[in-house]
Amino acid sequence: MHRELKTTIVNNINFHGPIGNYQYIEHVDNYHHYKDGEYVEAEEVKEERVKNLQEVVWLSMSEGLWWASTAWAVVYRIYQMKGYKGNISQFILAVSQWVWNKEPDFACTYDAIQKPIASGKMIGNIEKWQGNGATEQMIRLGNYLLEHLK
Repeated sequence: MHRELKTTIVNNINFHGPIGNYQYIEHVDNYHHYKDGEYVEAEEVKEERVKNLQEVVWLSMSEGLWWASTAWAVVYRIYQMKGYKGNISQFILAVSQWVWNKEPDFACTYDAIQKPIASGKMIGNIEKWQGNGATEQMIRLGNYLLEHLK
């Protein structure tokens, strides 16, 4: 993710030489802000990402890429690859708050996500999944999500 940096010299102090160049760096970013020692996603960007995720999930369901509730495990893993930091329970809570035009055929439950992930089939990048024993359906859905998620 691209971050713009704005450098401000504090008290007009700018050391050179073996000591280094001590400057105060203020991070300016449309996507993140610094809070409690770490970058956190700005709320409006988070809402946009969640909306995009819901749209892509719905499209993938509409295109017949879903076979069971365990497809949610693929969604969760791909969303993690895209930067999601929440745990499974937080993800399920977020999905439960989505508004659907038509209720999906497959429920997003803890077991539907946890069991496939615990199996080790979706460890690492998607290129490694097949070697880990992931099914072709998992890989196809994963690639679709990677391609369509912002």
